[in-house]
Amino acid sequence: VIDNSASMTEDYIGDQTRKQVVINSANSLVDKIFAENSNAKVGVVGFSSSPSAEGTIADGSLRQELTNSSEDVKSAISNLSELEVGDRTNIDAGVTIARDNFSSDEDVKRYIILLTDGVPNNDINGNSQQYSDEVLSNTKSKLESIEQSGIEIIASMINLDDETEPTTGKTYRE
Repeated sequence: VIDNSASMTEDYIGDQTRKQVVINSANSLVDKIFAENSNAKVGVVGFSSSPSAEGTIADGSLRQELTNSSEDVKSAISNLSELEVGDRTNIDAGVTIARDNFSSDEDVKRYIILLTDGVPNNDINGNSQQYSDEVLSNTKSKLESIEQSGIEIIASMINLDDETEPTTGKTYRE
């Protein structure tokens, strides 16, 4: 599940955008996953704010169904750079779509690898364009619910800092 919000393309790490660093890292991770387990199935979900339906499940999209083709997965990851995206992050939409697209096979381990700048400011309950405690609470509840269902979430938060978000007075790291 990869955050593809516009904020990921605005900041640079060296000569690459944060998004390109994340995409390169995700592609490397795919290579490692398939090297460890050639029977693994991996899917890709992108998420950011939807220009037409912000604050809904439409903020996320399934970019690649589960497959055991590393090339298909890496292609879907690389194509995230080409999407037209909004400025905000809806982690709730991304993990919901990921959860809903797991295989129904029994006795398999399920993981969501969440790559984001870590600032949920939308959720699928119609909350958008804000950094509210309600969005944070809804997102946290969704993540906890998914983990309680037996799906492990591995999160990598990109470029979080102690800069204060003006509308809440909280730092992005918080």
